[in-house]
Amino acid sequence: MNRWFNSWKPEWLWPGASMLSVIIPTRNRPQFLKRAVSYYRKIRFPYPILIEDSSEPAMAEQTSKMVRSDARGLECVHQIHPVDTHVLVRIRSAAESVKTPFAVVGADDDFFIPKGLEQATRFLQKHPDYSGVHGDAALFGLRSGVEYGPMAWIVEYGQRSLEQETGFDRLLENFQNYSTTWYSMQRTEELLGRMRVSAGANLDNSFLELLPSGLTALQGKVKKLNGLYMVRQSHVAMTSGSRDLLDWLSGEEWASQFRWVQERLSECLQSQDRISSEEAARRVKKVFWAYLTRQLTNFWRKKYVLAPRRKPSLARRIGLKIPGLQKAWRSFQFKMPRPKDQISLEAFLKLHSVHHSAFLPIYQVVTDISARSTVPSGEEVAVG
Repeated sequence: MNRWFNSWKPEWLWPGASMLSVIIPTRNRPQFLKRAVSYYRKIRFPYPILIEDSSEPAMAEQTSKMVRSDARGLECVHQIHPVDTHVLVRIRSAAESVKTPFAVVGADDDFFIPKGLEQATRFLQKHPDYSGVHGDAALFGLRSGVEYGPMAWIVEYGQRSLEQETGFDRLLENFQNYSTTWYSMQRTEELLGRMRVSAGANLDNSFLELLPSGLTALQGKVKKLNGLYMVRQSHVAMTSGSRDLLDWLSGEEWASQFRWVQERLSECLQSQDRISSEEAARRVKKVFWAYLTRQLTNFWRKKYVLAPRRKPSLARRIGLKIPGLQKAWRSFQFKMPRPKDQISLEAFLKLHSVHHSAFLPIYQVVTDISARSTVPSGEEVAVG
């Protein structure tokens, strides 16, 4: 076990900086974590950061050295756990040590926006019937496919509100058109309770997200606010990106894990909606029918319907061979008028975008730019 702590607390810069903490579980990805720490240091992030690390010893030591050198000026704790400690156990451990009333969980390849976190915290303070709050989120890809390099695209990362009156209605709405509440701001006490329940079994990468998300939806309403809240990266190392749905359903442990998750959600639903255990189990089964029906349909379309059509058209193949055409097209696209709150790479890089100032530090860290001359031609970027 190794802990490193820098106690600088700039409350005078950020009123309310002691209100929330950020929990980052990580394993064997020191470069992603280094990038995240660089971003938080760049923006003078005022909130405590708890890094929960279950890496191999050599990588854990590498991360420890990085935190000592790169996290200066941050309030940062690096906690080393035994190798392969389950991510929910690590988050539970962090939640047990959090001293702030609110906390949020993010991955080592995620970037939270301070203003978005503050807005979510203020909302939770005023609305006790809500269990989770988030804002607008974006997902980007790099041409390199790894930690650094030119950005290729940005799209909206689906987050939404769940404001139905009953726990069952919120759970059903969430699962039949699934979007995770994993990254939502939560009250620390409630987050800890959900982690204590969820960490009771060695859940796989799918169930370990579904159960906490389901519990959050069951126990209170969920709100999506306007304004940029977080930015995530899509890449080959994502734990959620390699799952084949049929392989998951036919796996040896699926049935036992499903029954365990069903029991936990049923117990929560029974208490929340004050119904019998039999009725709660029946309703949770219905929820999973809705979830699997949608997921199977989407997976089929993505893998077997849309995939064969991805071959570029003849016009596109010809256009790719014309020198300068792609560059001219990107410049044309960038100059087209766009809504100020649009989520796209071209929009984010424009000075008039409401997301520009929040996104720019992320763009600089990820692409490693330091001057206007390194930005692709035609992009209106203010570096500073």
